[in-house]
Amino acid sequence: MPFFNSIFNVGYAGAGGSINSQALSGFNSWSGTATMDLYTRWELVSRSRQLYISSPIASAVVERMTAGIIGAGLEYQTAESSDLFDDEDQYIRLSKSIKRSFKITSHFKRLDLQGRLSFPQMQELACRNWLLSGDVFFVRRPDTYAWRAVESDRVQTPYCFAVSTSYYDDVYNPDTGNRVIDGVEIDGDGKAVAYWILKDYIQSPFLVESSQIERIPACDDSGLPLVLHIYK
Repeated sequence: MPFFNSIFNVGYAGAGGSINSQALSGFNSWSGTATMDLYTRWELVSRSRQLYISSPIASAVVERMTAGIIGAGLEYQTAESSDLFDDEDQYIRLSKSIKRSFKITSHFKRLDLQGRLSFPQMQELACRNWLLSGDVFFVRRPDTYAWRAVESDRVQTPYCFAVSTSYYDDVYNPDTGNRVIDGVEIDGDGKAVAYWILKDYIQSPFLVESSQIERIPACDDSGLPLVLHIYK
């Protein structure tokens, strides 16, 4: 028996991988696929939001991270020179013109499709929702460059696509043959090609009718994104 005990106490078996440690006796875990973790997503997100509105410590963590990441607003920088332009002065003038136009557009809330938030405020909204819900989406119409924030709850797989007893297993779009995972439609290479977004907030995916949800392609015909999926 001492020999077997020594085997089960070598390396990780004597630490976090121990199977006979009293400290870890209630720590039962089993690793599955990333898709299987979606079963507990609703509970995790609900608990996260509840803590945010009820616990000062939890809300302080989110606000401190948001302020530290976004600050007064993130701004892009252009390179000092470009090989695409023969005239260096032309490039500098164009760069300044683009930055000035973007700054004016951001200040007057033209990048928000609903006209409520400036660009720094949209960044704060994105960061805060990413921390609380795990991800957040921004959608634009093909005829504009303004974006509309969409809560992650509204991105759902149409229940009518399910062909097995499990809601998250073997869910495919019958029109394209692509797999749909938690509202994100992916092709055979795993690339997101479309997103299924509810037209209005509905709590249960099992109550969603086809008229209440729409498929939005990831990009338009020119290759520019129609949906931004912000997550880690």
